[in-house]
Amino acid sequence: MSIASTFPNDLRFIPAQGIMAFRAGSGGGGAWRLFVLAKNLDAKGKGCVNRELVRSFAFFLGIRPKTFDRWLNAARVFGFVSDIQRNTGEWDLVLISHKKAASILDHKNRHTRFISLPANLLVRKKWKSFIFAAWQAQFTNNGQRLVSQKKQRDITGVLEQTQRQYNKDAGVTSKKNYAISNIHANGYNGALEFGCRAGLFRYWDEKTHQMYLGWRIPNTRIFSPFRTSGSYKTQRALSLFNKTADQYSRTMKALRKEQTTLNEIYYFYRNSNNGNGLWIHLPLK
Repeated sequence: MSIASTFPNDLRFIPAQGIMAFRAGSGGGGAWRLFVLAKNLDAKGKGCVNRELVRSFAFFLGIRPKTFDRWLNAARVFGFVSDIQRNTGEWDLVLISHKKAASILDHKNRHTRFISLPANLLVRKKWKSFIFAAWQAQFTNNGQRLVSQKKQRDITGVLEQTQRQYNKDAGVTSKKNYAISNIHANGYNGALEFGCRAGLFRYWDEKTHQMYLGWRIPNTRIFSPFRTSGSYKTQRALSLFNKTADQYSRTMKALRKEQTTLNEIYYFYRNSNNGNGLWIHLPLK
């Protein structure tokens, strides 16, 4: 059996930490990736791994020797790893915990679940795109929740324009979604000037023969390589966007039991002829 056959095909890591690492600058991205490679070779969780084994894994993935040395030195500086020599003369890398790594990266948000991605995606030129796409897929249950890019920016610090580029580079598929309301189109000019609806438009309702208002809501974004290390995140009892009858039922039940700052919710209606999602706007106040 060759040593390459023992290398993991997928890497398990916390994508939010990856985002903090590449935003840290000064070699943070390389240091964190070296840490991830080493952690995934420590299958038994001993907290240490043979240094040459990590080097061999990196070379197997196509990382050049100079790049590996740079990543390893950065990982030492950040405190992700330290070197210890065995009695046999071999060198091991002592690995800190993921919790300690989060503290070093000043990763204070609550998104600490693990995901898995093919190992080669973390060493590609546009690896940041795959890390962000993995975080986004985790945060939205891979498109099950609709989340605006503004909210994602507030959490990660990644600007909306950069998010769009990352999604393009990572091959994220995106489907547009639109809200349709029973607000008469007579109020279009006022809503356009004073409202906060994105992509406001008027549409004709064939059943009522009336013109109503509609607007853009967050896209559905799906990242196909995404795999959770475990189950998807449990759905919330109260959801702004309700895709299924069961989800809508839970939301209505939660609304009857608790106070909320929500003044509206949305219920999935159908896909349009060109594949866009149409959601019914339901005002609460």
